[in-house]
Amino acid sequence: MPVPRTIHRTAITVATALAGGVLTAGTAAADSSPPLSNPLNRSATATADSSGGAAHAVAQCPSGYQVSSGGYAVSSYGPTVYTNRPTDDGTGWEVYASGNTAKPFQLKAYARCTLV
Repeated sequence: MPVPRTIHRTAITVATALAGGVLTAGTAAADSSPPLSNPLNRSATATADSSGGAAHAVAQCPSGYQVSSGGYAVSSYGPTVYTNRPTDDGTGWEVYASGNTAKPFQLKAYARCTLV
């Protein structure tokens, strides 16, 4: 009985992914950049109290630190997130959302900060 074509494609895909992983791992090991030192996590919460309201939250890094990554959490389903990025000066993470529901919501911004 012949082997279905999807099994052949799956095997090729897995083999390609494994080979790529080996090459990527070798490249990562050769990278000489130092690890992030003394990372800190920060967060800030903003609340939109009315339907269709907006919230803006900024998680700020302390003095001497810069943001290396960030993200957000929304307390309910429905708000649309319009901004999810580092602040212009690179010292925090900002998130802006607007509600599309009749319920208030909370927006929380997270920042991962590293020593400059």
